[in-house]
Amino acid sequence: MWALAQSVTDPARVKEIMQSTAMLEIRQSLGGPYPSQDAALQDHGGVLPEDSVLMQGHSDPGSSEQAWYLVSRIPAVSGKDLRDAQASRDENGQPSVSFTLTAV
Repeated sequence: MWALAQSVTDPARVKEIMQSTAMLEIRQSLGGPYPSQDAALQDHGGVLPEDSVLMQGHSDPGSSEQAWYLVSRIPAVSGKDLRDAQASRDENGQPSVSFTLTAV
């Protein structure tokens, strides 16, 4: 999100990008971080739980150390649930994106 807010200052453009070019998805974390795919599989008896997938990420924000996470296959929230988005600043004054979701 940081790169998006830094390079795009028009709120309407931020919303457009989040809804089309790079679809926002928020998925439920089911396990991790794991140091490798094999470690994640081993932790689950060699078989991933139904309706889950492994996704690669970073062990900590800003870290270059790779890690694997078990997440839900179906997102809890997607860009289709986005009602509004706007460029903002976080509590440290860094670029951020604030967004509002549609009511369920």
